[in-house]
Amino acid sequence: MALHDVDVDMHLSILKTIDATWLVSMFNHLSSSEGRKSIAKGWKKAGISEVIDGSKELPPDDPFEDLQ
Repeated sequence: MALHDVDVDMHLSILKTIDATWLVSMFNHLSSSEGRKSIAKGWKKAGISEVIDGSKELPPDDPFEDLQ
């Protein structure tokens, strides 16, 4: 099958259903224990959890202040 042979139904009534289904699925995943673990892992990797628990402080100065 060639790429130009693919027919995608772009009617809003179809896309809204797909988007709503995706949003509900994502909410359910992020609400699950596996999803909460993924969120916590992301926070740790980004350094957010260290700032929240007080083991790391944010720098006092805004590094982008001079660019404005």
